[in-house]
This record gives sequence, C-alpha cells and structure tokens, in this order.
Amino acid sequence: MHIAKKNEEMLAIGLVIVATMIALIIGINAKSLWIDECLVYRYINSPSAKEVLKTALDASGSEKQMPLFLLFAWVWSRIFGLSEIAMRSVNVLPAFLYTICGYKIANIVCKKKQVWLGTMFFLLNPIFIAYLNEARPYIALLAFALITVYNSFYEEDFNSRKNIISIHVFLLLGISFHLLFVFSFCIYICGILYHYKSECLKLKMHIKGFLYFLPLYIILLGYMAFTFYYSSSSSIGHTSGSVIASLVVSIYYILGYGGLGPSRNDLRSPSISLLTPVMMVLIAAMSVVLVLFAVALIRNVSKKPLENRPFWLLTAGVLLVICFCLLSIVFHYSFWERHIISLSAIFIVLILEVISACNVRYMAVGLLFLFAVSSMNFRFNYYYGNEDYKSMVNDLSVNDYIVMAQASDVVLEYYGKQFVQNEDFTDPDNQVININNYSFDQVNELVRQYTAEYSGEKLAIVLTSRTANDKCQLYHQINSFGLPNETVVEYRGLRCIMSE
Repeated sequence: MHIAKKNEEMLAIGLVIVATMIALIIGINAKSLWIDECLVYRYINSPSAKEVLKTALDASGSEKQMPLFLLFAWVWSRIFGLSEIAMRSVNVLPAFLYTICGYKIANIVCKKKQVWLGTMFFLLNPIFIAYLNEARPYIALLAFALITVYNSFYEEDFNSRKNIISIHVFLLLGISFHLLFVFSFCIYICGILYHYKSECLKLKMHIKGFLYFLPLYIILLGYMAFTFYYSSSSSIGHTSGSVIASLVVSIYYILGYGGLGPSRNDLRSPSISLLTPVMMVLIAAMSVVLVLFAVALIRNVSKKPLENRPFWLLTAGVLLVICFCLLSIVFHYSFWERHIISLSAIFIVLILEVISACNVRYMAVGLLFLFAVSSMNFRFNYYYGNEDYKSMVNDLSVNDYIVMAQASDVVLEYYGKQFVQNEDFTDPDNQVININNYSFDQVNELVRQYTAEYSGEKLAIVLTSRTANDKCQLYHQINSFGLPNETVVEYRGLRCIMSE
C-alpha cells in the first residue's frame, strides 16, 4: 500500500514536471528581450566569473545586482550560450522547484479530489507565467519563497535540524539572488509564531540554526549595506512615482489583474479610455471573485486567529507589504511586483487554504479560469509584452534605414546595434544615433542635417514610452516629423516614424 502511494506521488510529480516544461517551452523566444534582461546579458557576456563579479561590484543605481544569480547565469551561459532561449532557460530548475513544491502544498492542504485543482493555481499563477520566460532571478525568488512557506508552515517536523537548515539555505539563496528577498524572513518569523501559538515550537533549535548561519547573513547584509551606500548618490532604483503607486501596481499584478486590464506601458499614463469592454468585464469578474475569497478568508482567520495557519500566512503577507512601503519611503525606491514576488507565493497558498476550509469549488474554478486568461495573455497577447526591440531592429535592418532612437543601449547592443552620438555616426548598418533626452526641435535639426548628408537614404526615428524627463516625452506628444512619405509603426512601447 505504501509503495503504491509512493508510486502515485512520483507519477503526479512527473506530470507536474511535464506541465511545467510545456509552459517553459511554448513561446520562450516569441517576445523581445527587454532592458533588465539585457543588463543580465551585459554582466554574463564576460570571459570569466571574476570579471562578472567585478562588473557587478562597479555597477551603481538600479544596475546593482546580487552576485549569486549572475554567477549562476554565467555558468548556465557557458553551457547553453547567450541566445534568447538559452538565457531564458535559466528558469528551468527554479520552475521545477516551484511547481513541485506547489503540488506538495496542494496535496497537504486540499481534499483528495481538489489536489489537482489546487496544483493548477500554482501552474497558472499569472506572476509565474509572466516571469517564466524572462532571463532574470524572479522565478527563482518565487520558488525560494514558496519553499520557505512550505518549510515554515507545512513541514511535518518544523523543529528538525534538516528543516531549519533548509529554511536558512533557501533564505540565503534568495538574498544572494536579489537583495530585497531579505524581507521574506517575515515568512519564517510568522512560521515560528504560528508553531509557538500551536504549542509545538522548540525555540532553542531555531536559535542555534540562526547562529550557525549568522556569519553568512552578516556577509550578505554587509554587501547589501555597501550596495545601498554606494548607490545612494543615484538612488538604488527608480525614484519616480509614490508609495501608493508602487503598492497599487504591485497588488494589481499579484492578484492577477495584469493580464486582464491595461498593460504596463499603458499604466504609465493611465486613462479610462484604455479600458475596453472585454477588460471591464474581466476586471469586474475578478474583483467579485476576489472579494468573495477575501470574505471567506476573513471568516476563516477570525476563528481562533492566533492558532490559525491562514492568519499567520496573511500576517506574513502584510508584513512584507509594510517592509516594502517603508523601503519606498526611506530610500525613495519605486518597487514593483517582481520585487515583492514572495507575496505571490503567500497569495496562492491562501487561496488553497480557503478552498480547503470553505465549500467554494465553483468559485475556485471561476478564479482559476480568470488566472488562465490572464496568464495566456501574458504569454501570447502581443499587447502585454515589453518593448518590441527585436521586431523593430529586424524591420529597420532589412530596409536599410538611418535610425535615430530614444532607446536602451543594452537592448540595441544585444540585437547587434551600437548606440553612438551624432558626431560619431559612420556606419548606418550597425549604428543607431542616440537621441535620448533630445527635444523635438533638436530631433528636427538632426533630420534636416541627415536628409542633406544622406539624400538617398531612408530615415527612421524611434521614440520610447519609457520617459524620464521633459525632453523625453516625445512618444506621448509627437506622431509626425514630416518625413517624405512618412509612416508610423508601433512596436509595443516603441513608436517608429519612418520615411518610405
């Protein structure tokens, strides 16, 4: 009987792995790399691991990275290369960890007939799908967070040496991959409080475990302190926006709205006119279902809350939100859902707790359907992608344009174009003239200059929706430069105005 149960579990895990692999493969290189992915490319496109670490150490501002993910990605690139598929497949192992751990939690929390329904919430989590094909550490962070949730709340022997070591190993891995994962310590703290209130805590074991790993925490926190100090002159990240804006956008994505409503590019200049009838219906449906889930969750945690596992999971999520809001206030840091991705792991587990505790099967199916729509939009709907540099560069290269662009130099570099200043322009096939921060009049002056110098060549002007100051607002203001036989093509966050 025991062998049969073990075989059944192995078969289930095998099916989860197959489903994860399918999700990984489909559309892995359908969309262009974006700025953050190409920053990773810039780091790992180095001849040695030492050079990778040196480049990471010398970086400042939002380009500052924690070292372990870069080393992991560098080793991966030495084996599989630097193509889009190779770089994004760095998520293979973390994705397996995440979905297998999700199945194990569903197997514990859900009733037998609901285990696969619960597992599908992890597989179709919109945040998981949105970052699955991105050459960044966020799927790994999601996996480490979910494992921390499992070890802190669902492991049979919470106080065992093996479990305590596992908790600290994955917390340290997460922090070594991204410095903001340090706030995921809230999950472990709430797990300790939950077991304390349940009268099954051996605190001395956890203190010993923490002291054993303390030197590693000190090293990492020292590196983080240096990172914050070194980057203070230019900020550690984006300074635009407010705490409320950061929180609203993060919650918008974590709750699953991101693939149902306006895209990230459109959220930068929000307008009610951006909402289509289909979007409004989907957003309304999601809101109704989530409110019903919230009511069921509140009813559940109100019964002996301090001895209730969902209460402490919810507390961990609230503490995470508070930590990120304080970070934003103190350091003027605009955080996004990818930074607070541990909250997504808590959110999905809370959904499973509600499904198990309440008779909400049809409501769960409805929410899973909305998750599926949101996830499939993230993966296949062109509207929900980042800037489409790949298509833009391919189209302009085929037609031999002289290109002037507001754009990211790292992305252009990845797709074979070099960003140069006006006076350095000598090679139309391989160079793009940098007009970041140019005003409309300055661009027009360049147009007149190059129309005269290259009378037989076609011109293209690329504008980006990622704007930083008044001179970079052309995307939202300009639809024409009066070029001969002018046409305008949108490349999702990039507007290309070109002559024929």
